[in-house]
Amino acid sequence: MKAFCFAIFALLLCSCNRIETGARLSPNEVAFLRGTGLLDNGETVHLFYSNFTFRKAGSFFTDRRMAHYWLDGRDPGQHQREYAFYPDIAAVDPVFKVPDFDSPYLQVRKKD
Repeated sequence: MKAFCFAIFALLLCSCNRIETGARLSPNEVAFLRGTGLLDNGETVHLFYSNFTFRKAGSFFTDRRMAHYWLDGRDPGQHQREYAFYPDIAAVDPVFKVPDFDSPYLQVRKKD
């Protein structure tokens, strides 16, 4: 598990945007994450990253899961909320070549 967390942390550090520790998130930001349905009471955010604005898009991992959200302000039908609890993850693969964007990402594959 430590190697897994280290790999995610190292990959995120390679990006150009700032990565926040959970301790640096404000109470309002934590409440917002809870409101997305991606963070339960008692769950602790370890690292958070956004390549846009906090209330539009973000990725984070906690003591229980990895999660990502994209919230379309104009069309709620386009909202994306995805997560995987650690026991359900089959693989995490870095993707470095992204055709339309210059931002690598992690592809998380669940067992199901």
